[in-house]
Amino acid sequence: MRTLVAMTGNTLALTLKVASAEAADWWAWYDAYTYNCGFHTLDQCRATVSGDTSAFCARNVERGSVYDRRRPSRDP
Repeated sequence: MRTLVAMTGNTLALTLKVASAEAADWWAWYDAYTYNCGFHTLDQCRATVSGDTSAFCARNVERGSVYDRRRPSRDP
């Protein structure tokens, strides 16, 4: 019985971890089928693709960026 409870707990914990994965703000594209969407800054992406002449970095337009969010306006 303890084993069943432990296995259920572990499965639930792993499921919750996997479900929380998100793409970051920047993607490195190597070709039409190969990309890496794990970069939070443009500098991280550029450092990764440096040396590869066909690779480039692009913003993740589906997620939006923390820099694109506007501050809420304050009422005087």
